[in-house]
Amino acid sequence: MASQNPPPRPPASGENLPKHERSACDPHRQWIEGQLRLGRNAMAMYQDLVELFGFTHRYNSVKRFVRGLKRKDPPQDDRLEFLPGEESQVDYGAGAPTFCDNGKYRRPRLFIMVLRYSWRAFRKVVWKSSKETWCRLHEEAFRYFGGCPQYVTLNNLKEGVIKPDIYDPELNVLYAAMLSHYGVAADPARVNDSDRKGTVENAVKHTQDTALKGRRFENIEAQNDWLMHWEERWAAEAEERRAETSGLTQEHPLIRSGEDYAAFWQQHAAGGSPPAGAVPENTIYSESKTVSEISGTPGAFTPRPAWTT
Repeated sequence: MASQNPPPRPPASGENLPKHERSACDPHRQWIEGQLRLGRNAMAMYQDLVELFGFTHRYNSVKRFVRGLKRKDPPQDDRLEFLPGEESQVDYGAGAPTFCDNGKYRRPRLFIMVLRYSWRAFRKVVWKSSKETWCRLHEEAFRYFGGCPQYVTLNNLKEGVIKPDIYDPELNVLYAAMLSHYGVAADPARVNDSDRKGTVENAVKHTQDTALKGRRFENIEAQNDWLMHWEERWAAEAEERRAETSGLTQEHPLIRSGEDYAAFWQQHAAGGSPPAGAVPENTIYSESKTVSEISGTPGAFTPRPAWTT
């Protein structure tokens, strides 16, 4: 029987290397790692090493040492954390090919609203978007979740934002009135700042690649039924795996959904945004209506039971 080669030894740290193999920068490793996380380049660190620590070696020593650290250390990003019921994000994408009245298959618009805390999502496809459709989709999402978030993050599409501005964006009148009716604030993202609403953009791509790719539907109702089934059956399970692998949380998404739901009721009890069903089902948001006609008195509300695991 042939003898097997022994497994390779793990790489030695700088402290365990022979003296002739160590870098001249090893005594300053911790300081250099901290400067590297700040985004400083090797030349800036070399100059500070000379002035602050009396470093007597060449710049190339620092450059080689920093290059080695960059190969080992992945880029670090800040992670935003949100409270239950605090934020939702909305966006449009393209749905799966669906048979329409002209006898051809075409892709409807895919609307997605994601709760930022629990990652639960409401998905629905529509043939055309308008100011009224945009508002109705928000209203349906609020009813699906059983409550309203404190604010909605969106991009600058015309259905929601007429004039983008960092400090004082001008909202579409109909959209502003609908959000005011529910006690929800709008937070438009900056132009070309996709990271601000990265959660919903990832949800759009995940829905297209996983739930819809390779599928065709004979009518738009069938696609909406499938999206609802997929969210309840598979999407929450996928979010649980994502949470476990990313270390974001050890809680099941459905438990976090229940916390979102509880937060909706706490806001309502404190005089904040009412739960979504507080608006009667026959409320019609017409583009011809005025703000005062839209912002009426909420009607009766029947609570939706909290999610369970």
